[in-house]
Amino acid sequence: MTIHALKRVVLYARYSTDQQNPASIDTQLDLGKEFVMRQGWDLADTFVDAGVRASPFETRPGLRAALARSSTGAYDVFLCLTLDRLSRDL
Repeated sequence: MTIHALKRVVLYARYSTDQQNPASIDTQLDLGKEFVMRQGWDLADTFVDAGVRASPFETRPGLRAALARSSTGAYDVFLCLTLDRLSRDL
């Protein structure tokens, strides 16, 4: 299996506070979709948390929903633009 094999992908985007630009989510999603398309993968779904701090995970409904879908085998790849969209302290 190569890296370019068909994979089902969920894309996650977040900005952390109301003072950041909400358009950053659109940018994250656009860049992620372009990456998925270049790989020849299938974008299964997108999840967004707008104006939500990075931690704790429990306060992030978009991330919780994406992770819940993973337990059902709904996707192969969880993709976000940068690791700091998940947590600043990974």
